[in-house]
Amino acid sequence: MVQERIEALRQQMTQFFERTDGPAPIFVNNADWYRQLDVIEFLRDVGKHFSVNQMLTRDSVRSRIEREGQGISFTEFSYQLLQSYDFLHLFRTYGCRWQMGASDQWGNIVSGIDLVRRCTGEKVLVLTLPLLTNYKGKIRKAQGGHGLARPRADHALRLLSVLAKHRRRRHAAFSRMADRSLPRGDR
Repeated sequence: MVQERIEALRQQMTQFFERTDGPAPIFVNNADWYRQLDVIEFLRDVGKHFSVNQMLTRDSVRSRIEREGQGISFTEFSYQLLQSYDFLHLFRTYGCRWQMGASDQWGNIVSGIDLVRRCTGEKVLVLTLPLLTNYKGKIRKAQGGHGLARPRADHALRLLSVLAKHRRRRHAAFSRMADRSLPRGDR
């Protein structure tokens, strides 16, 4: 099932990049480098750069800890280290200097910036975007458990449509905020 989703994502992303003039994307699977890592070495070499106190302050972790009856598993908690190491590996191996992710990944992404800086002294960039939700505020990947990782040709158009709706909604909200902040004569 995991391999099927990987292939579906690869096909879907290929549709986007086929329409650009830039170089073809490189698709990698982090399992390829994690299979070769020794757990003790990983914790020694990567874990030493992380403060548990700092990890606990991340919104994603704190909100899960505070959510009554749920908490956070060790697997979810340690994902910060894994995602950060992914960025470091991609930087070292492919020269990747830019990461993009959903806003709920902000803490993990910031940890990746910090890990790259600590290990290499280099600066890297990130961009986060709001989670794609339906009109009820539900995260799209929860609808049927598939999200956008289905290799149908119309997904690129549907994704662009969803992004356009989010953009219009945000633009309208910012416009209303700007209108309220301007003196009446300037509206």
